[in-house]
Amino acid sequence: MYPFLHLLPNGNIYIFANRDSIELNYNTDTVANSFSLVEVLVCGGANEAAFLDPDARYPASQTCGQIDVGAKQPEWVMEDMPVRRTMGDMVNLPDGDVLIINGADKGSQGNRFTVLAAASIPRVYHSTANLLSDGRDLVAGSNTHAYYELNGLFPTELRVEAYSPAYLAANKNNIRPMYAYASGSIRYGRTFTMTFMVERLQGAFEVNMLSAPFATHSYSMGQRMLKLKVTEAVLDDGGIYSITVTAPPNANVAPPSYYMLFPVQDGVPGRAIWVRMR
Repeated sequence: MYPFLHLLPNGNIYIFANRDSIELNYNTDTVANSFSLVEVLVCGGANEAAFLDPDARYPASQTCGQIDVGAKQPEWVMEDMPVRRTMGDMVNLPDGDVLIINGADKGSQGNRFTVLAAASIPRVYHSTANLLSDGRDLVAGSNTHAYYELNGLFPTELRVEAYSPAYLAANKNNIRPMYAYASGSIRYGRTFTMTFMVERLQGAFEVNMLSAPFATHSYSMGQRMLKLKVTEAVLDDGGIYSITVTAPPNANVAPPSYYMLFPVQDGVPGRAIWVRMR
């Protein structure tokens, strides 16, 4: 319904609308000749004929399109979701997965996707989903009417839910980073120290920085996840680990704002630290 826009590392704007995408240099008002090194994923949507007959109930799209816009000849690679979905919300999770939630569907089978627990509340037009600092996903909204309508097939929805991904299970607490701490203000390109505690240090350790976007009409404005460069963890005498983290290089990669800084071990995140990027 609305164009999807995303700020690229080179300062240009990636725009996706309907089935077309471009990279726009807004300073010169020209379309760039080549894309930046960014991978784009677009999933679901309406049937091509749906806008001609808004009262009809066409099945939603079941496809996901993925494109490496930095390739010499970018091409969309298509695959099917387990279920059809329109008006869905996609949320970056701190372990690197993407949660697809909300929307309407009439689905069947897929391959690379995992079907999670079903929600009990239908959420379609004007629904929203946002990541919380504890790793849960806050889900709210749904209103297909011009005003509040508390009756009918899809009434105005006022209830709020929180979805807990599998990485929050109690049996993962022994490898979950705890009591993480870092400076509340981070400068571009500089290093900073993060400290944390964990029962058992094992496997890959990451520090992932996620934005706090606002979501509407199946698009989260400014949503991005950055995997930051980190050193190996060092244990001190008090049982506290410390690592050195390198901040994003510039404002094109991470626009000035507040971000959630998640310590993640083997795909299991701890509670995020709120930091200001500037």
